[in-house]
Amino acid sequence: MVITDNHIITSLAETGEVITEHYIDTSRDYQMAYWKHGDPPLDPH
Repeated sequence: MVITDNHIITSLAETGEVITEHYIDTSRDYQMAYWKHGDPPLDPH
């Protein structure tokens, strides 16, 4: 995992393939995954 501020990338250690990306929104309980080809959410601030 690579965590930078509210952006988290999870990848396979063996290949480096990105499994999923998350953009943490502290106003929500559930954090929807943004897959490799997804767009990040707009910054609400």
